[in-house]
Amino acid sequence: MNRENNNLTSSAKKLNTRIIVAVVIAVTVLLNVAVYFIPDNIRRLDMTASDSYTLSDSTKEYFSSLDEKVTLYVIDGDGSDVKYEYLLDRVDNCSKNIDVKWLGSDKATHLLEPLNITKAMVTPYLVIIESDKRSMAIPHSELVSYRTDNSTLVSFLGTDRMSVLEYEYAKQMFATQAQSGSEYASQYAAMLEMLLYDVEQYFNAEPYLCQMVEYVTVDVIPARYVLTGHGETPLDKTEAGYYLSSQLGVTHKTLDITDGKVIPEDAVSIILLDPTSDLSKSEADALIDFLNGGGQITFFTSDAALDMPNLMSVINAYGLTAEKGIVSERVSNDSDDEKVEGDTENSEKQSEGADKVEGEGQIQITDKISVIINTDHKATSDLKGISMSPKITKGNSIIFNNSDGFKLTPILTTSENAYIGDNDTDRCARSVAAVSEKDGGGTLLWFTGAGSFTAAIPENSSQSDISRVSNCMLVMSSMSLAPFTYESTLKIPEATFYGERLMSATETGFVAYVIVISVLVAVLAVFGIIFIYKRKKA
Repeated sequence: MNRENNNLTSSAKKLNTRIIVAVVIAVTVLLNVAVYFIPDNIRRLDMTASDSYTLSDSTKEYFSSLDEKVTLYVIDGDGSDVKYEYLLDRVDNCSKNIDVKWLGSDKATHLLEPLNITKAMVTPYLVIIESDKRSMAIPHSELVSYRTDNSTLVSFLGTDRMSVLEYEYAKQMFATQAQSGSEYASQYAAMLEMLLYDVEQYFNAEPYLCQMVEYVTVDVIPARYVLTGHGETPLDKTEAGYYLSSQLGVTHKTLDITDGKVIPEDAVSIILLDPTSDLSKSEADALIDFLNGGGQITFFTSDAALDMPNLMSVINAYGLTAEKGIVSERVSNDSDDEKVEGDTENSEKQSEGADKVEGEGQIQITDKISVIINTDHKATSDLKGISMSPKITKGNSIIFNNSDGFKLTPILTTSENAYIGDNDTDRCARSVAAVSEKDGGGTLLWFTGAGSFTAAIPENSSQSDISRVSNCMLVMSSMSLAPFTYESTLKIPEATFYGERLMSATETGFVAYVIVISVLVAVLAVFGIIFIYKRKKA
């Protein structure tokens, strides 16, 4: 009898063990299958110390508060930035009004054409963000930046932060100089080592994506305009316009305010590029009202513009006028200044026997004048420390009428040898470009010698001489007078450290399985112990 009871007890124990094992296997299989149905953004764990690809609470709150649809079209990745792919997955899942769509570069043409993005610029992870109002694009390279606290590098580079392109340029330059065999080669080799080991990468994706979403959803974005309707030179056909769009990404809309048309609400800056006919009275009044309301206007005028009363009334309203007649200059023919091509009148003057300057050779007369840049003003402060050789052709001498409420500043100034027309006895330094700022109003920037800024886009870069490139840089620098900004209401998150390694999908899955199985085994073991204890007690 006891033997039979022992056999029954042994059989029951074996049965219990088999049941427990079967349950463990069944649950494990079910969990393995179920794991693949769990959303990917939940399965993946951000194991980086700085939560590099986890959206901040402020970003989640902002994206969740959107009341209009925003679509992020992402060019298919090449696997080089898994972190960014994870982040975009999280963006896609944090709001019903944000939709992330991955597409091949061949399918993105219709999205890219309105943004003037060429096929050559379509790279992996390029993002085009689109709403019903507008769209914009940002390449992957702009989402990564470099920072350093190495004082030697900061002193040499002039900054503690670099873009990807700036970093690559510095690395190439240091490497080239280190291998040059010059006396400074060892110093550049040391700088290269600092650049490689004392610089850290930062991930700007979250702040950039927030700003992009805001840009495509706000009601009004400040815009720049070029006035038309008066025989102006099209800015987009000039070398200066090419530099603005290709290097700064600054674009201008065309603006026609003839026949009583109003200046758009989004206008922040207006350019008048060498008009050949006068404005109407109503147009001049509209431009003055625009200035007084805080707007910014840049005039590029030739000598003929001084005979256009309505155009000049806008400039005069801001305390500036000019003497009629071309500014010329007496220079040594040994200098680097060039005589204007086809300027026969000046050639005749030179042949009449100009004065000698001791030790410098024959004097020549020219209206293509080298100028000194006042880099203390915001309009040209970006050019401080840069070697430049701008020349102004057929400029006018600006007169400053010191009216109350205006700050008048010369921007480009000639040497002391400049004079007007034939009166070469009245020689002095003259301003050929100036800024007028009104207290509580707007800003007017005036460049005379408009022909100096209307050079056509060259067929190749070798056709751009130093003075023309310098003049383009003057135009580019002046954009700072009307920054392309809007009032952001966002709490922009900080960039995060980029150098941390992420776990791969395989590693993440393995960790998940280990955790699940370990917990399962522990739970079942506890239940088994309790079950066996109760049976023994019974």
